[in-house]
Amino acid sequence: MNWWPMHSWHPVVVHLPLVGLVVAAAFDLVAVRRRSARWRDAATVLWWVGLLGAAAAVTTGLLAYNRVEHSDPAHVEMTLHRNLAPAAVTVLLVTAVWRWRRAYSQSAALLGLIGAAVLGGVGYLGGDLVYRHALGIPTESLEEIARERGGSRKEHPEESTRADSTMNQPLIATPLNQLSGLNPDSTCEGRTIVTHQSSTGISTEMQQCIDECTRCHNVCLATVSHCLELGGKHADPAHIGLLLDCADICRTSADFMLRGSERHQLTCRVCADICRACAESCERMGKGDAMMQQCAEECRRCQGSCERMAA
Repeated sequence: MNWWPMHSWHPVVVHLPLVGLVVAAAFDLVAVRRRSARWRDAATVLWWVGLLGAAAAVTTGLLAYNRVEHSDPAHVEMTLHRNLAPAAVTVLLVTAVWRWRRAYSQSAALLGLIGAAVLGGVGYLGGDLVYRHALGIPTESLEEIARERGGSRKEHPEESTRADSTMNQPLIATPLNQLSGLNPDSTCEGRTIVTHQSSTGISTEMQQCIDECTRCHNVCLATVSHCLELGGKHADPAHIGLLLDCADICRTSADFMLRGSERHQLTCRVCADICRACAESCERMGKGDAMMQQCAEECRRCQGSCERMAA
């Protein structure tokens, strides 16, 4: 059972060259300046540790390059990270051979510092890929992470799954006296309970609003994943929280209308207000980004529909 695939070792072994080779280059510089055999011997041990770790890091990194999930912006940075890593290791390997053949060589020590600086840049890119682009995190996990950080409402996973699945089912309006097991009294005659099958029995305007709320809910959740992949300002907690608020209120508003609640005008009024704020946020941050512009347009449509229902 491959419970820990080979490419998953990359974040484990990458620390060996980052620490070993950078410190080895620094020790060599001290050894050259002091003509100290002890500093040189310590550096030699670190060179061995760092170079062996570098071989493992490059190998596992190349495997990870072709296997981990990532976005298009992250791919550009991944490619730069992949190309710089072997270059930095090559410079440091040349330095190691040079210092072995010429002890206390100042030129070798300086070349080692250059290689260590490039290696530090490679390490920075690796960290940026993880912390800004969420490299390696499965896409289906990103929405859950976003909800944990930006959502104010806590849900049990199975309840959330059931709620999401029902939003995509068709609608049906069923008279109360046709539902088995129910004995409606005279005050309930003619009242309709709405279930998820077809749209019979709902006004055209309300059905349109339900459809707009459902679409806006789905688009906002998709935009959360998109923004987290982009990282930077797009992953700002306030923006992510607003997208989640919009998704939740759209689902709630649609549910109120599906149930035939007399208070659906209240939820539609709140939904319109949050949709407007979400559209403005996406328009402000997403200039030139097709996904965020689509989200803004969908939020505007939902806003207009909910405003009409709330009137």
